[in-house]
Amino acid sequence: MKQTTLLAIILSSTIARGESARELILLGNEAYKKDNFEEALTHYEEASVELPDSAQISFNRGTIYYKQEDYKEAIEHFKQASLRSKEPALASQAKFNLGNCAFRQAQRQRDSDLEKAIEYCRESISHYQEARDLNPSYQKAAENIEIVRLYVKVLLDAQKQQEDQKKEQEEDNLVAKLKKLLERQVELAQSNEDLADNKPAEIDPKGIVKWRDSLSEINAKQTTLMADTKAISEEIKQIQSQLPLKAATPPDPNQTANPQQQAQMEVFSKKLAEAIGHVNDAINQEQTVINHISSGKQNEALSAQEQAATDLSEAIKALSDDQKEQQPQQNQGQQERDDNQEQDKGKEKEEKQEQEKQQGQQDSKEQKPEKESQQSLTKMESADDILDEEKKNQKQKRPVRPGSIQRVERDW
Repeated sequence: MKQTTLLAIILSSTIARGESARELILLGNEAYKKDNFEEALTHYEEASVELPDSAQISFNRGTIYYKQEDYKEAIEHFKQASLRSKEPALASQAKFNLGNCAFRQAQRQRDSDLEKAIEYCRESISHYQEARDLNPSYQKAAENIEIVRLYVKVLLDAQKQQEDQKKEQEEDNLVAKLKKLLERQVELAQSNEDLADNKPAEIDPKGIVKWRDSLSEINAKQTTLMADTKAISEEIKQIQSQLPLKAATPPDPNQTANPQQQAQMEVFSKKLAEAIGHVNDAINQEQTVINHISSGKQNEALSAQEQAATDLSEAIKALSDDQKEQQPQQNQGQQERDDNQEQDKGKEKEEKQEQEKQQGQQDSKEQKPEKESQQSLTKMESADDILDEEKKNQKQKRPVRPGSIQRVERDW
């Protein structure tokens, strides 16, 4: 008898707790509809004390944080909702919202870290796909996958542009540094030549001492120049060592390496290798200069200085001259144009008309997706329109409504 009474008391207490949580959720929903997000969050948090494992409450709290653009907190609650939910529909909606959060984070990173933005986009696509796995008819998730994929392409293009600019800056930076080394080498050679032409007679002891001091100063400057030249050589080697990995690793793991990009990397690597060879030759000549000056062989030192200047000039030319890589492309393009002209001459009028008709149809097909892509990207650029399910899809993004509260009770 006592056991029956105790069971009744426990059951009554459970029902009371359930009714209290239900009321708190309803109050939170009403506050949410009025955009009183802090008040709504307070009610949901109070309800979670009585129902700590409620997937719906976690979902609602995630939605509030999403509205407040606190995506880190929103992600945590949507993850809890997806794990706790016994209903595939709610779990799918939570996955969908995780995709939204990841995409918003990608937008935030676009101007500061493109690589991180692309990573968030792929994470977003993964969540949308999980939402579709749970609910194959989730059309909005499928649409968002395509939109984010287009956005990834935009980011990849921007990343490639950044890499090209970085490469150009590296080239310009190396050329500028080499030019400064060349100027210093020419100045030292000129100073050495002037000193050789103005060597005092042995009967002028003070003049000889001053002359030798000047020669020692030239040798000291030549030693410093050689150290700086070695530093440039190491810098070029470091840049070159990073190229094979960049060439072999495509920016998008879902795609194969771009042959054109690989070719550009190979050309740049060859230019760097050629420059390194000339710079190392200059270093050898600079060492020879130091040895000759120390041995009193001033004329031999002057000859080595001039050769070092020539080697530095060749290194600059190797990095600056783009005609070698452009010429094969120009020849190939010319050959293709010649072949096309020959083919056109051999075709009949009807075949030409048919080809033009087919080409017009093909252009029309190609232009349509491009227009659709532009429209998608335009929509995606708007912070209010992109994946904004709170307003566009109330069933997926709004907190649990009073009418759907019954589903919560089945999980108690």
